Amino acid sequence: MINKGFEFSQSSPQTFKQCRRRFLLRYLQHMQWPDLLTNHLSQWEQAIQRGLSFHQLILQESLGLHVEAGIHKSDDRLLRTWWDNWRKQAPDMPRGEFFSETMLSVPFAEHRLVAKYDRIILQKMVGY
Repeated sequence: MINKGFEFSQSSPQTFKQCRRRFLLRYLQHMQWPDLLTNHLSQWEQAIQRGLSFHQLILQESLGLHVEAGIHKSDDRLLRTWWDNWRKQAPDMPRGEFFSETMLSVPFAEHRLVAKYDRIILQKMVGY
């Protein structure tokens, strides 16, 4: 059974739906579940790491850190391309107080539902 204080993340309900055994091992017994079996595991791991690096670079830039020079010295051509595309087509961000990498949770029956947001922007409402 799931303990009363369990916190559901973004991926845990999907894991439960796909494979209850994996849910048990990963989220309740806190055991590492083996990675996917593939001949291209190193390519898969590299793609995951590249995505995490890109995400981290955007976060660092949003905090006012200068990351541009380091990116262009990188050996990862695809990461440099992603960064150049991001700089050319970055979304317009509304003005306001922002919080990066923010965790929020809400009650969910006897448990909690937890979500991690890349960015939350609080805007002052005019006229209220």
